[in-house]
Order: sequence, then C-alpha cells, then structure tokens
Amino acid sequence: MEKTERIDRGIYSCSAQIRKKYTNPKWALTVSVIGLALIFFYWYVPGVSEHVLLAEWILTLGVCGLLTAVTLLFFYLFGDCAKPFYIPTGQPMERTELYFDDAEAEKVKRLAEAGDFNAVSRVPRSYRPGYMLVIYRSSDRQLVCSQLIDCNGVSSHPVTPIGVFEKGHFTFSESLL
Repeated sequence: MEKTERIDRGIYSCSAQIRKKYTNPKWALTVSVIGLALIFFYWYVPGVSEHVLLAEWILTLGVCGLLTAVTLLFFYLFGDCAKPFYIPTGQPMERTELYFDDAEAEKVKRLAEAGDFNAVSRVPRSYRPGYMLVIYRSSDRQLVCSQLIDCNGVSSHPVTPIGVFEKGHFTFSESLL
C-alpha cells in the first residue's frame, strides 16, 4: 500500500490555487510589548517598589503578559495556525468532516473519487468514526478537495489520495454544509 499524505498537510501542494496563510501574531506581539513595558516600569521607575501592592500587581501582570506572549509565539511558530486559502477569492477554504460506517466505505470511496458529492450526501452517516470523508471547498464552490480517511484502530490513515475537483467536474449538495 502506497503512503499518501493527509489532506490537512497535503492540500497546499495539490493545487496551485491554494496557499497557506498564517494567523496574524498581533495579539502575541501586543501582549509581549505590554508585559515588557510593565516590567520596565517596575524596575526603572523610581518609587514604584515603595508601594508594595502596586509593585506586586505590576510585576504579576508583566510576567503573566510575557508568559502568555511566549506561549502564543510558540504556538504561532510550531503549532497548527495556518489555514488553506483559495487564491482567486482570497477567502479561507471551508472544511467539512463526514463519518460513515465500515459497510459504506467502498461506496463513499467510489463516489468521492468520482466527485459526486451529491450522492455522498445521500449515503447514511454514522455517529461512530469508522471512515471520515474530509472535504475542503472554496466559498464560491469553484474548487473542492476531498480525501477518505480510515479512523478504525489506534491511528487514522488515508484510504484515497487527495482528490481535487474544479467547477464542472463535481456535484455538490447543500446538505453537506
């Protein structure tokens, strides 16, 4: 069995119309500047340390601000803070997860590979995660990417490669929203 990449990571390389856009770290930068300003105020403004309660609050808020900023920056640098964006519209792609029983896996696989998402919407769904169909779609319904993932067992793995369908090559039902 060949190794296929999961859609959440491979969507950026499956189409030239999709790019990765990171969330803006402005809150992390703002909180770190405020935290540094409070610590600077505590250490370098004369007379602050004489007021014990005020000094404790300033130092506590400054340290909490810096710790929050460090956590947010680590999340920004090493965490999952990117979203796929559809380049022609500039809008983020919408993600949908649909769960199916093991008995429906072959049918869902066949329909998803054909791009017939209208027929997929009529397949009975499951509340138990046996197989998961992940669908990313552009807000104007010009591009759809999908992948069927096996969620049975300890870890999940892709069953199909990432399918990329442009307008006219897929059917899409509003009941999938």
